[in-house]
Amino acid sequence: SISYKDIDERLDFYLKRWTEQKLKKRVLLILDSIMEEKDYDEIDKYLPLEKEKEFKVLVTTLLEWDSFKLHSLERLESIKLLNTFPGVKKYITPRDQKKIEDICDWIENLPLWVRQQGKQLNTWSLEDIYSQLEKEVKDQISKPEDRFYAVFEFDWKHLNNETQIFACLLSLSALTSIPKNLVQSLAKKWDSSEWASMSKLKMSDAISTLIKRNLLKRIAKYSYKFHPYVQWFLRLKFKDLNNDSDVQNFIRSKFTDSNQDTNILTNKMKQLFCKVIAEEAEKIAPNSTQEELKKIEDHIPHFKKTARDMHEEFEDKDLVDLFIGLTRYYENIGDYIQAKEQCNHY
Repeated sequence: SISYKDIDERLDFYLKRWTEQKLKKRVLLILDSIMEEKDYDEIDKYLPLEKEKEFKVLVTTLLEWDSFKLHSLERLESIKLLNTFPGVKKYITPRDQKKIEDICDWIENLPLWVRQQGKQLNTWSLEDIYSQLEKEVKDQISKPEDRFYAVFEFDWKHLNNETQIFACLLSLSALTSIPKNLVQSLAKKWDSSEWASMSKLKMSDAISTLIKRNLLKRIAKYSYKFHPYVQWFLRLKFKDLNNDSDVQNFIRSKFTDSNQDTNILTNKMKQLFCKVIAEEAEKIAPNSTQEELKKIEDHIPHFKKTARDMHEEFEDKDLVDLFIGLTRYYENIGDYIQAKEQCNHY
């Protein structure tokens, strides 16, 4: 959290120094690791006004705030950013620059979207991307969130069936880093289930495809992470899986008892996800070493989110195993208040 004890004095000092020296250079103010939404409310009064163009602010956080929106780039900055990507430099001629400008306008000059299009130009032609956005963004879509949806729709359409399903399965995780062994456990559980007949490939093969398409990022040797907007997109796709006619026809041909349940695929995916979460939690020993606790700490947000959002999908024994694992974890780190809270669930 942020300490505000002497923030006024510090800001006054630096502002006075900047004014006295008549510095013409731009100033970047970095507010690192805002951990609670109330922190942002506190710092809001210190932020520069829109007219004060010489001051730029960078705020970093691990939180998912619906109310915290990214600002667009200036149009020329957006075009300049898109032109920095290798695919643009290598294949785009000066005559194509009007299309580059249109793409930036259609995606509202938002940095994330600009970067996504730049990366796509390493794989897809400018004509393909331009046509896709012209159809789905310019002509049909008015809401900003729908426009964002269309940007990722292009990559989604070029994923094979197993990669789409695994991406949706993985999107059920919490909005934080996803441990590699949790990802591998989900892939193995799917490959050993009755639902593996939906896939021609092993689910573990889907991971490299998601990384290549910029839908998943490897952030360390043993973990992955979705961008929040990508995870939001995949969760919407997860809900749509039951409406996919090809998927539904396959399910009906393989699972004859599914006709009365139109949500059978997503229900089974949730149950499989919960099963893996319970099995991972069960591995927490009563007296874990510091090394063992370090390995499991990145799992805890996923345990807690699944327990909160999908508790009805657990079998009784698995739900008990999950809360026992959480209780043991908090006991091991000495947080007995949290341990008692988890213990009360079972």
